[in-house]
Amino acid sequence: MQYIIELQQAVAQGVEIIDKEGQKKIGDVTTVLGSKGLGVIRLEAAKKDASQLVVKDASDVHVKLHIPKWWPENWCPEELK
Repeated sequence: MQYIIELQQAVAQGVEIIDKEGQKKIGDVTTVLGSKGLGVIRLEAAKKDASQLVVKDASDVHVKLHIPKWWPENWCPEELK
């Protein structure tokens, strides 16, 4: 699912987003503009504690997820609304 992401600082397009706890890749930053961007994240990861989502090789850069306003509601699982 595509999410609007907020980052604590600017990062490069294409970096991986990982689950800090398990060090498992859960998505990618696809587009960046300053400290905001778009990313593709696994649905099961979006349900987790967002404080555990970080940029790979920069574990101090946390990722905050937002569902885009333009995303069709019927495409979004109920637990993420």
